[in-house]
Amino acid sequence: MMNFTFQNSFQLMFGVCRTFLSEIIDRLGEESSKAQKLQIPITTTSKFTANTNDDLIYLMFTRSNVSKQSRFKEIGFIRFGKRDLYFDDGTSLKHLVNCPSILDFYIRFKRNGFGKILFDLMLKRLAIHPKLLAYDRPSFSMLSFLRHHYSLDQPIWQHNHFVIFSNDIFSF
Repeated sequence: MMNFTFQNSFQLMFGVCRTFLSEIIDRLGEESSKAQKLQIPITTTSKFTANTNDDLIYLMFTRSNVSKQSRFKEIGFIRFGKRDLYFDDGTSLKHLVNCPSILDFYIRFKRNGFGKILFDLMLKRLAIHPKLLAYDRPSFSMLSFLRHHYSLDQPIWQHNHFVIFSNDIFSF
């Protein structure tokens, strides 16, 4: 028989919550990889929780009442991290340490404004302008999203498959 103290209850609740979030991250990561026609997901719980990075993941949920029971439905996510990268500024390669980067972005329900809401929330929390971010292998949809909502219409493709939108990133 197990004694349920606050500590035990908290650990049990945290474990259930962590399992729930892990399943969601893995499911959305899989959907993201399929949408981008990638062979393997780039966002998984194991990659996200690895001790080798300090990535952040912003998850968006909606709540619906289904048969008198509160239920959450995942909408999408943004994975943000800082990477050491080399960029060509037109004259030479520049090394950027801890360059703020969008590593993965996926919204399940397109054209409902959810992507804009989530992206704006991330920008506000990080206190950064989207032109000061590097984007890892952005899809056509991502580039269209950035052009439509943030007037970022001149991507500068880099040899490492990242895209930047301004040389201002070098002064960050």
